[in-house]
Amino acid sequence: MPRGVWSEFEERFGSRILEWYGTTEGVAFAYKPVGQGPVGSFGKPPAGVIEMDVVDDEGHSVPPGVPGELIARSSGVDAQLTYIGQPEASAEKVRGGWLHTGDMVTRDDDGWLFYAHRKEQGAIRKLGEFIADGYITRVLAAEPTVADVFVYGIPSDTGAPGESDIVAAVLPVPGADCDPQALIALVAAQLERSHVPDVVQLVRALPTTSAGKIERQVLMKLLDRPDATVIDTYDRRRGANP
Repeated sequence: MPRGVWSEFEERFGSRILEWYGTTEGVAFAYKPVGQGPVGSFGKPPAGVIEMDVVDDEGHSVPPGVPGELIARSSGVDAQLTYIGQPEASAEKVRGGWLHTGDMVTRDDDGWLFYAHRKEQGAIRKLGEFIADGYITRVLAAEPTVADVFVYGIPSDTGAPGESDIVAAVLPVPGADCDPQALIALVAAQLERSHVPDVVQLVRALPTTSAGKIERQVLMKLLDRPDATVIDTYDRRRGANP
């Protein structure tokens, strides 16, 4: 249940929300009893039954408020799991004796857990599902007129809590006639409707940090410049359409 509509939902329908979390592989389970804990949390693991931790890419615990991957195991027992015919994937999933869920979460100072997104999919949520931006990137990057592309999310124009619009920031090949509408049609032909960019943003360069990471916040600010080259799939006219 998105945090932004939790209380409103309870009031409107005269009900109380029991939020919980589980994995198909078993082992990992947490819940937030009705009326306990902060709104938006999926809870804590049952004490003495299941252990959970939030870790970085090196497997080190991260402090409260810092996103990390959720790992779990039965209390004091190494996690075990077998994917049929995939010994390497099996070992990776339970490395160090913990089930690595692939879910990115945060926790507060009291240990309440909050879901963020799937590790491999990033934080773009559209039409109720988390979008694998890598699929969009691969489709667009294969287009001969595209030199580089970065896909990111911005708050949805619908105002729905937790929902995003998808922006494809495209760096055209110098001198090429890069058609944003054709790029949108390309994605629509190959991927699900939820993956079609809401906005194509043509840029002269993709801004990066000193570490080489794309600066999403800079791209977001560029969207609102009057000289921005922006195509809005649904003609909501974010920025200036050419």
